[in-house]
Amino acid sequence: MIGKHPLLEDYLLRAPGIGRAALNVKCALGLLVLGWLMVVAYEQLGRKWQGWAYALPYAAIVIFLVREGPVFVLAALAVYGVGWAHANLILGRVESRAALRLAELDRADPATHDATLLLERGVLRAKVMQQHDLAAGDFAAALGHAGGDPRLLNLAGVQASRSDRYPLARQCFDRALEVVGDDDKLRQQVAKNRAAVEKLAG
Repeated sequence: MIGKHPLLEDYLLRAPGIGRAALNVKCALGLLVLGWLMVVAYEQLGRKWQGWAYALPYAAIVIFLVREGPVFVLAALAVYGVGWAHANLILGRVESRAALRLAELDRADPATHDATLLLERGVLRAKVMQQHDLAAGDFAAALGHAGGDPRLLNLAGVQASRSDRYPLARQCFDRALEVVGDDDKLRQQVAKNRAAVEKLAG
């Protein structure tokens, strides 16, 4: 299991990812657009359905009941506030689990560092902790070893491309294609991501 915890694995493999500042900006602006940007923030956490669970009641109260009196204004803000706080709580749990796993990986004997361990550390640093420079070092070190988990190589390529490190991203995707085996769905995803990097790199 990536990250040694289901919450981390789910976030790393299925959520687009979002930083704390971006999450709070989206939630703040979401107050003005009937909660839609809160749904976007939850989608980036991999919990889109939970975003709708808060945004729809908020929007309904604003549209249909706010003119009935200040109590409904307070009700709308309360619903939205709970959703906003919950989004931060989810991200906080992900960050806490990532910090624990990173501490565990950092304590590992460097002699045991293989491609998969380095890739996992790099993906956690980039996607959760927003430490892109450190992550790039891990990705480059991982490519100096043989093999590697193709899912992590794909994630490493995505994260490297998001920090404009296109040559490193290509290398990660190329290695992923080498080791992916019979997983046709993952192979197609990696190929699509690599093609996107080629367009970005010009």
